[in-house]
Amino acid sequence: MRIFPSVFLAMAVTLSPASAQNVTTACRLYGPSYQLASDTVEWSMTIGSGQTCIRGLRSAFATLDNVKLVVPPKIGQIKLQGPGFIYHVDPGVRGQDSFEILVTGKLNKIKGNSVIHVNVSVR
Repeated sequence: MRIFPSVFLAMAVTLSPASAQNVTTACRLYGPSYQLASDTVEWSMTIGSGQTCIRGLRSAFATLDNVKLVVPPKIGQIKLQGPGFIYHVDPGVRGQDSFEILVTGKLNKIKGNSVIHVNVSVR
C-alpha cells in the first residue's frame, strides 16, 4: 500500500464582505490522506469560537464522485459544498466537537470509499 503525505487542503470561495469577517484562514486540517480503500482516517482541526472554516477534501491522487455527511457535529454547524465543507461555530462556544464525512471516488483509477473523522478543537 502506498502512503501519501499528510493533508493540508484548502478550498477557494467567494464571500461577501460581511460574511468574510468571521472566516478564518488559520484553521488547518491535519491528518493522513485517505486511500479510498474502505479506510477511516482521523483528521484534526482547531478553530476559534465564532469562526467559520472552509476546507476542501480533494487529494492530488483522487477523483471524488460523492461527499456525504454521515455523522454531524454536536456543537458546530457544517455545510457540504462541492468537494469540501464549511464548518461554523457560534460565538462563545468552546470545547471539543467532531463529525464524519464519507467520500467516494477513484484513486489511481480504482473505485472506493473512505470515512474521514474530523476532531475539532474550538477555542
